[in-house]
Amino acid sequence: MKELADEIREEKIGVCLWREIIFDILTKLPAKSLSRFRYAYAVASALHGVQHILRKDFMIQPPWDTEIGKTCIIHFTYGCDYALKGELTYDKIGEWRFDKRSYFCGPPPKNLPLPPPVPKVWSLW
Repeated sequence: MKELADEIREEKIGVCLWREIIFDILTKLPAKSLSRFRYAYAVASALHGVQHILRKDFMIQPPWDTEIGKTCIIHFTYGCDYALKGELTYDKIGEWRFDKRSYFCGPPPKNLPLPPPVPKVWSLW
C-alpha cells in the first residue's frame, strides 16, 4: 500500500510540475503555437525523470513516408497535394489537396473528394 501511495504522490508531483511549466509556456510562447502542451510535457517529464521508448516505426507522415509497413498511426503533419493525374506535387499546392491546416475552424466537409488514382509507388491510399 505504501508503494501505491508513493506512486500517487509521484504522479501528483509530475502533474503539478507539468501545470507550472505549461503556465510558463502559455504566457511566453505565441498564442498560435499549438505545440506548447507537447513542449510542457517534454520538459516536465524530463525534469521528473520519465523515460520514453521511441519507435521509428510507430508513425508515418505522408507524403514523405511512402510505405505503411508495421506502423501504428498515420499523422498528416504535412499537406498532401496531387495533380489530377495522381502525381505528388512536392512543395506546391496541387489540384487535389488534403491539409489539416485548412480545417482549423471546423471539421472537413462530409463530401471531401477522394484523392486521384495514384501510381503503385504510393501505397497509403
